[in-house]
Amino acid sequence: MEVDGGEKLQTDQAEASKPCWDTQGDFTTTHPLPVVKVKLYTESTGVLSIDDTLLGKVVIKPTPNSPKTPEWYKMTTPKHITEQIKIKIAIKMDKPQNMKYCGWLYALGKTVWKKWKKRFFVLVQVSQYTFAMCSYREKKADPHEMMQIDGYTVDYTDLVTDLDGGKHFFNAVREGDSIIFATDEEVERQLWVQALYRATGQSHKPVPPTTHTVATASKSNTIISRMQGDADRARKHGMDEFIQADPCKFDHANLFEILQRQTLDHRLNDSYSCLGWFSPGQVFVLDEYCARYGVRGCHRHLCYLSDLLERAEGGTMIDPTLIHYSFAFCASHIHGNRPDGIGTVTQLEREKFEEIKDNLRCLLEYQITNFRYCFPFGRPEGALKATLSLLERVLMKDIVTPAPQEEVYNTIRKCLQNAALVNYERVSSYAKIEGNAEDLKKETLSMEVMTPQRKLEELMHLSELCIDVLQQNEEHHSELYKKSKVRDTFIHGWLVVFVIMSVILWLMASCLSICSHMPVLLFLVRLLLSLSSVTITYSFHSLSFAQYRHHRWR
Repeated sequence: MEVDGGEKLQTDQAEASKPCWDTQGDFTTTHPLPVVKVKLYTESTGVLSIDDTLLGKVVIKPTPNSPKTPEWYKMTTPKHITEQIKIKIAIKMDKPQNMKYCGWLYALGKTVWKKWKKRFFVLVQVSQYTFAMCSYREKKADPHEMMQIDGYTVDYTDLVTDLDGGKHFFNAVREGDSIIFATDEEVERQLWVQALYRATGQSHKPVPPTTHTVATASKSNTIISRMQGDADRARKHGMDEFIQADPCKFDHANLFEILQRQTLDHRLNDSYSCLGWFSPGQVFVLDEYCARYGVRGCHRHLCYLSDLLERAEGGTMIDPTLIHYSFAFCASHIHGNRPDGIGTVTQLEREKFEEIKDNLRCLLEYQITNFRYCFPFGRPEGALKATLSLLERVLMKDIVTPAPQEEVYNTIRKCLQNAALVNYERVSSYAKIEGNAEDLKKETLSMEVMTPQRKLEELMHLSELCIDVLQQNEEHHSELYKKSKVRDTFIHGWLVVFVIMSVILWLMASCLSICSHMPVLLFLVRLLLSLSSVTITYSFHSLSFAQYRHHRWR
């Protein structure tokens, strides 16, 4: 197998009784009309034979519109082979992205295609808004003739009897120029007109004529009904009004904000967690909308960042890296440091950016304060580290000058001091040692019946929970302490004191059951219980965050 005289691909051998090959040949070509050659050989059995014997060959000229299903081809055989050989081949030709449509057309114009004959045309997208009609010859990579279709209006026309060839006509008209096209099938004409209508961006929508012959109507019934069904559905959902409307009369910045918000909500409802990232298809649609209707990039990312913050504040998990990228893009616009050196910003965008920046800082401080619950067990992986990096970025005065490290450290320390109280309240609430006013009142009333052993068990349970919290923080959130540079030299001393005191209390509580009549021993137990309560509370705070000094006396 070979394409356009390039590299050849040889399949494995197959038995003559089962001539079947599953080999797939992948070729790359720049020719819209390539030539595919397939040759069939048989192994020579002679002793002195060097080359294999050619049984037959076939030349195929596929197009991107050719059927993808396998087809039978008759092979050309040498003279000494009298039998007819057929081979079944499936050819799939993938179109490049800028090839919007292609096919065989008759054409006649004033400046190009001056002779009425059948040519192979390709509708090529040259740039975002520029399209061209190009005609190609076989085995040629460059177009033979071409025409830029900007400013042309495409519509259906009646039958032209003076021209020989083609049954169904349409034209492209511009002031001072007119080009006539024709196809052999009505379906092909409609597909060409629809493709050119989308490319020219004309306001007039071509309507296919309703008078067709019975044979033509039966062949194109499927495609026409599908196109009509799309139009009916658009009319049913109220989209036909927007399709026919003038795009210049809409506030596209506001419409894009709604579109992007609805797209984000749909994406966040996905069964698989997306963390706020759009899918490639959604990004393509949003990029296309911005390019077509001139939505500013800064406005787009400001709205996106605002929507992300709103959902993050509502408890939805959003990737901090995504927020970082979006914030950096907006900051580069606001401070005029775009990589390409081009960027403008409006006063409303600048004010909105400052508002978003304040909201983002509050959100980051909240997440760092509640790091155990916003990033449980360090999940998503790297999210806490990305949050700290984003906080540094938010604290920067502009996009170039880094934030002072002391300011960053102080901000994190402040968050950790608040986190100490949050964590202790959560743990003590879980251990049912401390609670609201009503619970404390009930606990005070039942204090007389609570035995010292019960108090000691509750304290030991609280200490176990505190140690678990410390181990989890060290294992899953260690970068937070490294970033804040928190150090304390007497942490382990408090733990040792607490362990020794717990052992003494346990022994004394055991002795109390035997010597309960000794008032001195009872006094010592109560005193040590009070000291133990102070010890565990203080050691938890100093061990967790080292800067927070919050004493609780019971």
